Amino acid sequence: MAQQQQQQQQQQQQQQQQQAMLAAQQATPAVAAAAAEKAAQQAAHEDRKRREIFCGNMAAPHVTPDMVRELFNAMLAGFVPNPLTEPPVAGVRMDPLGRFAFVEMRTLELTDVAVRLDKTELLGRPLNVSRPKGWEPPAAAVPGGADKLSLAQQFAAQLSGGSTSTVLLEGLAPVRVMRDAEERAWVVEDVALEANKCGIVIGLAAPVPPDAVPADTPARVYVRFADAEAAGRCKAAMDGRSFDGQPVAASFTTEIDWQRSLAGEWLPKQALL
Repeated sequence: MAQQQQQQQQQQQQQQQQQAMLAAQQATPAVAAAAAEKAAQQAAHEDRKRREIFCGNMAAPHVTPDMVRELFNAMLAGFVPNPLTEPPVAGVRMDPLGRFAFVEMRTLELTDVAVRLDKTELLGRPLNVSRPKGWEPPAAAVPGGADKLSLAQQFAAQLSGGSTSTVLLEGLAPVRVMRDAEERAWVVEDVALEANKCGIVIGLAAPVPPDAVPADTPARVYVRFADAEAAGRCKAAMDGRSFDGQPVAASFTTEIDWQRSLAGEWLPKQALL
């Protein structure tokens, strides 16, 4: 009798051990998956923090997250293949009082260039642009950083009235003329002839305005030059000039405005800010 009870106890112990082993085997994949997910989330968080820059000294409460986004998208548009579909800025986290913001760039390389734009003005105040506290430097440097920085600074200069390589011409014709494909082609051809006298022209864009724009609104033609010097000559030659009896206004505009106009978008006035 005692021997039979001992055998039953041994069988129960074996069954318990088997159940415990089975439970451990079933739990292992779940634990591993949870650990992997946590590690991935931590890695994503650290990557995002490395791609952030700090922007202080803002003109609170007038600055909005969209203003900050458009500012850096405009200045760094030349660093991405397509600033319309993949703009440089991935996100903006702003202080509720509008005093500072953390700007997440799309890549580490963009972050490296963005921090060199310290003291860029927004609404008349120089921004304090720097790395956030606790930031650790990446191992690799930015290829061609000096050349790209000069390009970004060119865009920053435009915000303060400086020159860029793109000129916006307004008043060449009223909007009703530009809505006709043949008439628009004639206007663009005339502009090309004049612009080529100032330097190498890379491209022209004459977006067709939407129907909601009044017919007598001054039309717009964007001229992209190979360098800012040629654009400056064009601005000086065209600003205030009469074109078919219409006064022309010439101004510098940004890379992102050029890209948007090239895509056919009719931009509102002061689209950047």
